[in-house]
Amino acid sequence: MRRYRTLAAIAAGTLLTMAAMPAAATTLPVAGATAEAAAVTAVRVVPGAGRADVVVSFSGDVTVADFTLTGPHRIVVDVKGATMQLRTPAYDRISRGGILNVRLAQFTPEVVRIVLDLDAAREYSVVRGEGEVRVSGTGPAAFAPRSAGAAAVAAAPAPAVEAAAP
Repeated sequence: MRRYRTLAAIAAGTLLTMAAMPAAATTLPVAGATAEAAAVTAVRVVPGAGRADVVVSFSGDVTVADFTLTGPHRIVVDVKGATMQLRTPAYDRISRGGILNVRLAQFTPEVVRIVLDLDAAREYSVVRGEGEVRVSGTGPAAFAPRSAGAAAVAAAPAPAVEAAAP
């Protein structure tokens, strides 16, 4: 009987989670990729002017969809047609531009899911480029960049160093 209740609770929780997902999501096809198997290769969090950018690098032909969730506030980005070729260290949980955590996982065999945990609801945009997708959200401007993956480390801009006046 206890097992039945547990299974019923899991099923109910799954249905509630699915019902909480928004009906409309933004889907962006990404051009300029080849027919090879697609892979997410790097993720980095970098500061911008009055915003924080999360840059997802990939190889291959992918489609990107995004949506938001609340309780807590999150931006979810699905990279469809990709596998995760990145061994990410745990995010250090230092708030960067209002981003509290970045989680990556192979959500389904053909979808890599990136979840950005936020300190509050924030306006954001998703801009595609060749070999990358940039999620740009409003937030505090000054923070140190964070990179995961060989391509991200090589491509990440050097952090600005400010010297204090004597």
